Amino acid sequence: MKMFFKLFAAQAKELLRDRMSLFWYIAFPVIFILIFGAIFSGGTNLNFEVGIAAESEGPVSQGIVQAFEAVESFTMHTGSREEELEALRAGNRS
Repeated sequence: MKMFFKLFAAQAKELLRDRMSLFWYIAFPVIFILIFGAIFSGGTNLNFEVGIAAESEGPVSQGIVQAFEAVESFTMHTGSREEELEALRAGNRS
């Protein structure tokens, strides 16, 4: 049992020293929870303008576009890569 605690302490120190790992273990899940909590909370009507540059007409590409269109909080815009990047830079896309 003593060996287990020493191993646990060594792993904890290693995690705390590596800032990138600390971000992925703590900050990223918190950010993820906040974003999805805001989207699916149901308390407010949030609407995100989302642009997709579907450069392929394949079934996978169409499935991704349809999945995003099914989310009520997203207003979908499709266009070329250049059009969508310009709209993003202009602040017309979330």
